[in-house]
Amino acid sequence: MVLMDRSGSMHQVKNDAECGHITLLLEQKTNPAETLVSLYDFATNHRVVYEYPALNHAPSTR
Repeated sequence: MVLMDRSGSMHQVKNDAECGHITLLLEQKTNPAETLVSLYDFATNHRVVYEYPALNHAPSTR
């Protein structure tokens, strides 16, 4: 599970956070076990971006 802050205070590090998220997922793809991943984000309210797809089908890793 990944929780990303999309509030305005994160604007200066937005690119670093997104690149870190992608790097984490790509590193996890080297694990031969099936891995499920969920991404949630929040600002004022929370949002489900995607929930429980296999890592190979997660939008950030296609």
